[in-house]
Amino acid sequence: MKNRCILINLFLVLTCLSIKAQSVGYFPGEIYFKLEVDFLITLDQYPDDSVNIEEQMPFLTPLVNTFQISSVRRVFYFTTDDKLLRTFRLRCADDVNLDDLVIELGEQTGVEYAEKIPTSKVDYNPNDLGSNTLNSQWYLHKIDAPAAWNLSFGNPSVVVAIVDNAFQTDHPDQSLLPGWDVADNDNNPHLPHIGCEHGTHVAGISGADTDNATGIASIGFGISIMPVKASHDAYSNGGGCFQYIHRGYEGITWAAVNGARVINCSWGSSGYGYSITQLNAVNYAWSLGAVVVAAAGNFDLNILTYPAVFPNVVAVASTNINDQKSGFSNFGPWVDVAAPGENILGLLPFGITGIRSGTSMSAPLVSGLLGLMLSANPGLTNVDLVNCLVSSTDNIDAINPSYIGMLGSGRINALQALQCAQSTLSCPPTLSFSSPINDFTNFNWYYEVSQDIEASNQVLGTSRITYDAGVYVKLKPNPGALSGNGFKAQTNGFFKALIDGCSRVVGTEEETDNQKLNIRIFPNPNSGAFTLELPQAAKPGMTFRIIGLTGQVLLEKVAETGSARQALEAGALPAGLYFVQVVEDGRVVGIERFVKQ
Repeated sequence: MKNRCILINLFLVLTCLSIKAQSVGYFPGEIYFKLEVDFLITLDQYPDDSVNIEEQMPFLTPLVNTFQISSVRRVFYFTTDDKLLRTFRLRCADDVNLDDLVIELGEQTGVEYAEKIPTSKVDYNPNDLGSNTLNSQWYLHKIDAPAAWNLSFGNPSVVVAIVDNAFQTDHPDQSLLPGWDVADNDNNPHLPHIGCEHGTHVAGISGADTDNATGIASIGFGISIMPVKASHDAYSNGGGCFQYIHRGYEGITWAAVNGARVINCSWGSSGYGYSITQLNAVNYAWSLGAVVVAAAGNFDLNILTYPAVFPNVVAVASTNINDQKSGFSNFGPWVDVAAPGENILGLLPFGITGIRSGTSMSAPLVSGLLGLMLSANPGLTNVDLVNCLVSSTDNIDAINPSYIGMLGSGRINALQALQCAQSTLSCPPTLSFSSPINDFTNFNWYYEVSQDIEASNQVLGTSRITYDAGVYVKLKPNPGALSGNGFKAQTNGFFKALIDGCSRVVGTEEETDNQKLNIRIFPNPNSGAFTLELPQAAKPGMTFRIIGLTGQVLLEKVAETGSARQALEAGALPAGLYFVQVVEDGRVVGIERFVKQ
């Protein structure tokens, strides 16, 4: 019982410290509320975030005067997630007792919950400490970024979103994608005044233009940065975009809906209970294939900080040039990784650079690295991407004996992270034949290979075939399907195709036991279209898939029944090696390779 009391008191002390540091725990005059699933409302009646209280939510009418309600906004209107579509942001007078409003609203029929909105604050500390080394970008050398760039310069098709206060959208050292202002609901994320520098500095760390003889280099090198402004130009609680991130979670959702693979949040709220709405927003982003990265906070405390502590978020603590925990950095078992965050040179308005410190600087270093990893291997799933990041760090426990288990897996290492990301791309496509069957009347497979035959059991070149000695494999000329020196490999046994790193299974023995369809492909040299020929007419429900080398489904088409020949369009695919699967009743019944020139 004594220990329990000590823990409770400690939590209260930490909470009080956090409140003192932040001044305000919740945004005044604003709450979230969510409608029940069976509450009848025409959500698509209004194309944007406007809500007509009188027409759509008459149950609020008695509360309008009491709580001085001025507006209700459907701030997640751009999503397809039903939870978020039914979540609204209500604005009332700043001096209203929000606890009373939450209770009143929560008692209304059809309201699932109502909650106050924790404040989210930017997370850097102005810096006047120490000198810099290595051209003021020691942190890139510390994490071995130059070696990582030997493996990837970053792909502009990989989008990292920076959800922050505002951006210099015309900075000479940063080419930004078109973005959005979710706070003021317009397409202008540009900073309203010079004091709103935080977003510009953060964005430059992830993806400033690199190798352009201007300003600074960035870990992301050639990735694309999407600016999402989440602070109001002006705000009644003071500070405006100087201090608060008013609509950070709306920004996370907008970025995910609009194609971001990584979403950086160099802000958070510490010491306050979590918000269901904010958790829903993070989980929705993850479900769309976006990884959220968040700063751990700057109070030098083991205190829960949101969104960093949420599941499906990478929480980042800060370290210095000696790999020691930064004096300001939060810590705890909920931290995932650490990254340099002291004396970080970044972009500033207008067209200049400057040094800042904070976990706000650590987080975009991680976000940019994730973008670089995805550039090296776009097929990485969220789980694989995060696992590679966490498993490739350098252990810094010996340097931080008081924080073992509190700084995540260690300090990020860009080279090792890239090597992990590329590990599934290290092996050439391989076919292995196993489980020999001696009944040669039951032939069920052809596979095209090219180049030369070596010894008795493998073909070298763009593809290789290996097999056990008990399997009879017959090679015969292939008249020009791929090239003049092409061959077809014929086997009567099961097959197993292991793609990219010899780990991702395209066809298993169980799947291929009944693969009786011999598929022929007729490419059209004048276009990206090709014809797939089946041994018999396609059946209802049969579908075709084009599969990439990393196993991802790139195209899926329902078959045209009654015809043995099916047209597939691959014009949007880049040149390379692909597979076509024939799927019937959820089972792969045929697979063939094709090369797009």
